[in-house]
Amino acid sequence: MADAENNDPAKEIVVRAIDYDRADSKADKERVLKDLAGLVTAMREANMPDGDAMKDALIKRDGMECQGCGFEPPGREHLQLDHKVPKTDGGSDIIDNRILLCGPCNTLKSNKFTLSGLHNENRKAGRMVNDLGTRRKSQPAQPDETKANAGADGEGGDWNEPGISSDQKLARVFIKHGAGINNDDAFRISGVSPKDYWRPGHARAVAKHAPGRLREVARGEISLNKAYEIYGRQSRKR
Repeated sequence: MADAENNDPAKEIVVRAIDYDRADSKADKERVLKDLAGLVTAMREANMPDGDAMKDALIKRDGMECQGCGFEPPGREHLQLDHKVPKTDGGSDIIDNRILLCGPCNTLKSNKFTLSGLHNENRKAGRMVNDLGTRRKSQPAQPDETKANAGADGEGGDWNEPGISSDQKLARVFIKHGAGINNDDAFRISGVSPKDYWRPGHARAVAKHAPGRLREVARGEISLNKAYEIYGRQSRKR
């Protein structure tokens, strides 16, 4: 009967590796390899980091970007832990099934989609900041990539551009993620202070009813208040 020490997967792997070297037949070697695969999985599950440790491991593996849309936030606090395959569909907590998502992607994915399903939804809605898999740490972004992601006139996803106003940041977030983004996510992604509680409501109304004005805000041509005021005057005339 196996003793307590043999319940340690790491020690069992060493024992099975010796068994593999001693195995004479191909069938015996295949049996040992199957055992080894199971032990490796068991060791991963037994030593799985959680919380901040898990987040650190995923950032090291994938880089600090949302695995659903490619958004690269200013800090790790903007990324949330999730599963490639939802646990409701049999997904496990091992690190191979864990990913980091931005708030909007995590809300959209929920338990409805696998990671590939989330990619398809984001592509259909035009929410992909970067096409994931085409660029990784081994392929650094070119200096002008952020500007390219923002669009030729600076309207789109570059809400971290130095020197732009809070109005411009929020406008760009709403242009990229749509009017359906909730206030908490809009504040978190843009980095705008939640004390300006009215800003997302104004940006949402302009995004829905006067998107051209929101692009003017994104470019810094008018303020968010001004865009909302113009939208209000126009809606009252109708």
